[in-house]
Amino acid sequence: MTLPSSSTGGSLGHRQIRSLYPRITEKHLQYLEKWGLLRPSMLPRERREYSFADAQTIKQLATELD
Repeated sequence: MTLPSSSTGGSLGHRQIRSLYPRITEKHLQYLEKWGLLRPSMLPRERREYSFADAQTIKQLATELD
């Protein structure tokens, strides 16, 4: 699956991640941040953005859950 580009310089928004990977819950994202697998973001959850590397980590988790 190809990740869509974003107008924010290659990052994906929280809603984009959730729509691409519906099995990934908010708790999953919180734990990935807690464990240091995603970079912490200072933005509110609904406005968070994820880098391409973060998206790859999330994609790997989604694949494992399937």
